[in-house]
Parts: sequence; C-alpha cells; structure tokens
Amino acid sequence: MIPSKVKVAGIEYDVLQKPTVDKNATLAGICNWGFSEIEIKEDIPQDRKEETFIHELLHAIHYEAGYDTQDEDMINRVGKVLYQVLKDNDLRFGNKGKQHKMPRLPEVDLPDIPKMDFPTMPKMSLPNIPTLERGGNI
Repeated sequence: MIPSKVKVAGIEYDVLQKPTVDKNATLAGICNWGFSEIEIKEDIPQDRKEETFIHELLHAIHYEAGYDTQDEDMINRVGKVLYQVLKDNDLRFGNKGKQHKMPRLPEVDLPDIPKMDFPTMPKMSLPNIPTLERGGNI
C-alpha cells in the first residue's frame, strides 16, 4: 500500500498518484523535494507503483540527509533490492501496518508489601593505596 503522506527526517512529503508525472508520459515517478512531493503514475501495475514509491522515497531520504547530487544508478539498485526485501519478508513498521504484538500477561492481584526500613551504612574510608607512577615502582 502506498501512503498519501510520508515523513522523511521530519519533513512531510505528499505522495500523489497522477495520470502523468511531471508532464512526462514516460516517467513512472519523480521526487520534487522543493515542494516536498513524490509523484507516481497512477495507471501502472501495483507492484511497479510500490517499487517506484521506494525509488522516489530513496531520493527524498538522500536529499534530506544532505546529498544534493545523487547517483541514479545507485538509487535504482538499492531501490529494487529494498523493495524486494520489504515485500518478500512482509515487513511493516509503525502503528498502521501489520504488527507483531507481545501477548498481554494476565492481571494478578499482588498482596500489599510492608514498607521496610533499612539501616544506613556507616561511612567507610579506604586505606591509603600507593599509586604507580610512570617509570616508578610501588
């Protein structure tokens, strides 16, 4: 599922699905970090939309991390592998996806525990311990 918004380093990007992307019929997607938008072509297969979203998200991540120039070949390679890892392992994070929750323990009534007073310990002094100085002997 492709979200309608995604936060990258605290910046909220709108994720828009459009008939054409950036007025170019051949593009599947584009990341416009100046407007904090990711555009994805709406009439492509769902798996291609998801892969394109990951690709454009990587552009946003790189930009927000301070990389003004980006290696498109590297983004393509990492995007394809990251998409495959997320999809094949059904990985979802956060509170909107499928979550793996810890089972709740049954509630138990605990008895009242009496307050205990502990005696204070007397202050102790340490014996004078010789120190090893550089080049010296103890």
